[in-house]
Amino acid sequence: MHYSFLDRLLFKIFLDNNIFQEVLFDVDKFFFYKKKKTIKSLFITGLPRSGTTILLNELYKTRKFSSLTFQDLPFLLSPNIFNFLKKYFKIFLLINFWEKFIRKNKKKKYKRVHDDGILVSDEMPEAFDEIFWRVFKDRKYINKNNILTHNINKFELDEYHKYINIITHRENKDLYITKNNINVLRLNNFSNLKNIFLIVTFRDPLFHSYSLSKTHKIISSKQKRNPFILNYMNYLVHHEFGLNLKTLNFKKSFVTNYEDTNINFWLSYWIYVYENILKNYKYTNNIKFLAYEKFDTNLIKILNNFDLNLSIKRKFKFTNKNLSKKIEKIKFEKKLVIKAKKIYSEISKL
Repeated sequence: MHYSFLDRLLFKIFLDNNIFQEVLFDVDKFFFYKKKKTIKSLFITGLPRSGTTILLNELYKTRKFSSLTFQDLPFLLSPNIFNFLKKYFKIFLLINFWEKFIRKNKKKKYKRVHDDGILVSDEMPEAFDEIFWRVFKDRKYINKNNILTHNINKFELDEYHKYINIITHRENKDLYITKNNINVLRLNNFSNLKNIFLIVTFRDPLFHSYSLSKTHKIISSKQKRNPFILNYMNYLVHHEFGLNLKTLNFKKSFVTNYEDTNINFWLSYWIYVYENILKNYKYTNNIKFLAYEKFDTNLIKILNNFDLNLSIKRKFKFTNKNLSKKIEKIKFEKKLVIKAKKIYSEISKL
């Protein structure tokens, strides 16, 4: 990762500290919250490796949405404060020096730690709003091995709406977009809410499981070599892969006899997650399902259904052709394959 020693120190002091984050949120809210502003929010969720990042980036490129970006680190709950300081107190805070010498490569694009070919830069959006829930839930839904199902009370939901409000304030926009895999545990709290729309992405389970397993091994290896990657992902509640893996936990816990190094662990996990989503949310008005393999044909229909008429120039159809030969050689458990394909077929019809 391209962060300097000073960056990493700031992350430890501010990003990992709930008290700092909450205080800065209150300050940002006091100065920048606009009470009467109506905002439409689009939430992208689902298991990682189903196209969520590319979907987020392509929609953000329309310039219709506001979102948190890498340049908001480490002040993720106060997106306007640092922006304000840079604008009016640049010289006094030595920000010129910081940007010229320490952060001189901030516009450079870097490969993601996932080694998936996706490039990132400070101006790009990322899955950062989980910090809000980490602070307001005081990490109580995060245990040793799982991310637990939890309810959002009215106060927390109202504060989250205010958080969205101050994020959109910076660019004076009325649309907000976020990608957050953990939001599949909050679908019950977001379902049927006015002005909140959700896209749940999914992918052919065999190819999806392979991608999850491969990424888990890559990130685990990198975290062993570079402990900061592990700390960074812990700060951001990114427990989808690696040494800090924590599985999502619905009302009935995920149980498997396979180790996380076995492909059938990830196929079992795929079944567990999407079976729960399918069972509880297949007929919810503000939740739509989007297959990785059908982004081109179904995305515009979904956005129009949500009354989000956006012009998307790039075609970004995904296929699994390049992985077919690898998938054929993998020993999946037959019973799991049958069950997963049945779930995939049912979701695809929605």
